[in-house]
Amino acid sequence: MSSPNGNKLCLDKISRLYPIRAFFGTRIVEIKTRVELRMLKASAFIRSTPEWAAQLNDEEKCREWTTQVKDTFNLADKEVEYVFEELKYYALLKDNGAGGEELGAIDNLWTINAASNCELAEEFKRNTAVLESDFVQAESNEDTLPSGFKALVDPFLYSFSGDNSLLLEIPVATLEAALNAELSRTKPGSPEDWFQAIKDLNATLSADKDAFDKREITELVRACHAVELGEEYVCWLPTDFHVSDDGSVTIPSYINNLHPVHYAALYQTISKVFAKFVPLLEQVTTDVIYPRRLRAVY
Repeated sequence: MSSPNGNKLCLDKISRLYPIRAFFGTRIVEIKTRVELRMLKASAFIRSTPEWAAQLNDEEKCREWTTQVKDTFNLADKEVEYVFEELKYYALLKDNGAGGEELGAIDNLWTINAASNCELAEEFKRNTAVLESDFVQAESNEDTLPSGFKALVDPFLYSFSGDNSLLLEIPVATLEAALNAELSRTKPGSPEDWFQAIKDLNATLSADKDAFDKREITELVRACHAVELGEEYVCWLPTDFHVSDDGSVTIPSYINNLHPVHYAALYQTISKVFAKFVPLLEQVTTDVIYPRRLRAVY
């Protein structure tokens, strides 16, 4: 239930959700000169050294780096001087980063040292090992798995289908509660039925502000469906991530193909991993709004 152009279709259409004059819609990327690209490579070379920021105060090490980058990347003295001044600024950003985030080798790319999260990495490996084990078991003998359980994690599997997927008719408090087989379910029908349901829901929730916007839903449905089979619409099942003011993350909704009870621990781990991305996403957003100027102008 997929097509090679599904992702491109989504990217092309999703822009319609935003105003025509949106900033990123009018952003013009300035072309970097070859000199600047060599400067970026030199900077990345130095930052590939463990504890590079602390070694910026070591004059002998800086002289060694200067010789290396001048010969390797064919840089002039002024260009090398600029690289080191920029590295001092990057070191300051690194020190100020609460989670150890730092600017990557490419502009607008932010990274975090995975070694600083050994405990989380071990937790992730431990919980995904359970998933891997279940996957092997599923391949060898599917009859041994719990009823309705699948170990495969593939967004193309069991995607939302306008004709076949069932929706709960009443809201539930937890993911575990949604597993109750006695709860009444119904087919979603056509997108027009969804819009009417959204309209009715908005009318019951608030008179001041709609909970859902019909225009946004319309574009998302058109963007996300990977293939049309007659009148059937299919799309990946999205997952909600709630980011609190303190940066912590919770996952209040279902992750496609991950059983919410059997893999409850993995839900917690994924939320922690995503929390590590929050400051990186904030830094990238800031860089996009306030782009850096060219280092070398032709």
